[in-house]
Amino acid sequence: MNTYSSSNTELIKKTKSKIIGKLKVEVCPKCESFYITSRECEACGFQFAIDRVGEAFGEKSFYAIKDSYVSSLPSLVRVFPHLEKFLEGKIRTYLFELKRRFQLLADAFENDPRPGSEFAIEVKDLVVEMRDYKISESYFLDEKWGALPLWFQISISEGLNEYHWQKKSQDFARDNKSFFELLKSFTFYPFAKWILIYGLGLSLALYVARISYSS
Repeated sequence: MNTYSSSNTELIKKTKSKIIGKLKVEVCPKCESFYITSRECEACGFQFAIDRVGEAFGEKSFYAIKDSYVSSLPSLVRVFPHLEKFLEGKIRTYLFELKRRFQLLADAFENDPRPGSEFAIEVKDLVVEMRDYKISESYFLDEKWGALPLWFQISISEGLNEYHWQKKSQDFARDNKSFFELLKSFTFYPFAKWILIYGLGLSLALYVARISYSS
């Protein structure tokens, strides 16, 4: 894994520090040339450091990736989420981006024991989303993640636990759907309760009468 250091951020900052009169322009931190691109200085060829990680809630984060994916879905799918399963190509691309973000965070913070709580939250939420899209739990338990700092491994564990809790809640709601619908019908249609009671009472009375007649 590649180690992401704070020196990368410092280099990025140094490319934004030249003021001419009232105009602030970007210059090369090595030769101070104005002829630069986002990646390098065209004058001396110096390669700028690129912040691939970004901010935990920024434009490169998992949250931005998810927002972009959701906004790209057809409006019909956003209204009827169960239709999403038919968009196999989109889902495959989304999963690739999720895995790439997870790998990037793992590479960036391999040797960083104290990244800040924002990235720990992002890792946890990213794990929940990946599990929700059927990426197996074994992916996160692979030994290649064993060298990651403790905070990262704790975030993975918290994400897996949160997914299990959400799954159990969904299963409970599904398994008890018919019961809740019956309860709802009694709540909104009180007469149904009396019809049911009357029917049961009548059935019981007929059953008792039949036994008495047989005797």
